Amino acid sequence: PDGRMILLPEEWFSKYGNLLELGTQTETGIRLKPTFVGAVQSALEESSPQNLPFRREIHNIPVPQGVKAQLRPYQQKGFSWMVQLNKQGFGGCLADDMGLGKTSITLTAINNLLFDSFDVHKVLVIAPLRVARFSWKAEIEKWEHLQNLKYEIVVGTEKERIAALMNNADIYIINRDNVKWLVEKMGSKFDFDMVVIDELSSFKNYSSQRFRSFMKVRPRV
Repeated sequence: PDGRMILLPEEWFSKYGNLLELGTQTETGIRLKPTFVGAVQSALEESSPQNLPFRREIHNIPVPQGVKAQLRPYQQKGFSWMVQLNKQGFGGCLADDMGLGKTSITLTAINNLLFDSFDVHKVLVIAPLRVARFSWKAEIEKWEHLQNLKYEIVVGTEKERIAALMNNADIYIINRDNVKWLVEKMGSKFDFDMVVIDELSSFKNYSSQRFRSFMKVRPRV
């Protein structure tokens, strides 16, 4: 702020340079979302984050009135947890076993955030090709309380993908191999304020193209 300059050693950039990608440049410095505070402080070998606006208790949130099925206790907790995390600016990982309803729980939470609390306006779902093409569509059409969700499946040829993106929807479902294409295509117009990754393990390789592409837009979500 006072005009002085300091020469940073190359070692500093090799160790901490990637952390700059986790924040947004402001007039006073780099602003981090709460989601990344732990990762940054761990990298800086400091103590765990303190005084974060995060409630560890999970308070039950009423499910939408249109949900006729009785949620099992773990489904109610999963739904409440996802909504609560989003309201506090955190991301989360729903790691239930196969067949326990992760997709329907997630869609119910998205429905709540879109139309009950209005915390989310545009959602991107990233999934394996077959799951992106069939599974999410099937779950949306299966449950009566999700019938108001408008979705587009962004797969196929480039012409078909562009056409899907041009249509107005609440949820856009894309296969994970096209994440790099999507980021490059949308550029600064990437305006999804919630991203769901189906099978998160496909993003565990931080040197992969899909991971590096997604990290370019992650601070905007």
